[in-house]
Amino acid sequence: MDEPTSAMDPRATGWLVDFLASLSITTVTTTHNLSLAPELGSRTLVLSEEHKLIYDGAIAPLFADLSILTQANLVHTHRHSHGDEVHAHVHIHDWQ
Repeated sequence: MDEPTSAMDPRATGWLVDFLASLSITTVTTTHNLSLAPELGSRTLVLSEEHKLIYDGAIAPLFADLSILTQANLVHTHRHSHGDEVHAHVHIHDWQ
């Protein structure tokens, strides 16, 4: 399934995740929604922007590896201000 929840509201997304979990089959699902990824499976494959496999494993260690997340374009630097102070830091593309 390619980005199956991209046009779904939260209730429909929850239903789909529960439905898939109830099946006794292997599914392959693509998503950029990293908060949803752990609910969709136990194994994570990540492709670089050059379409090369750069990660194969559990999702928790992936979240800690900024270099892989950057290669896959799953993080971005976000600039914002607090009054007169402006700073930037990395954000994960996460929809929690």
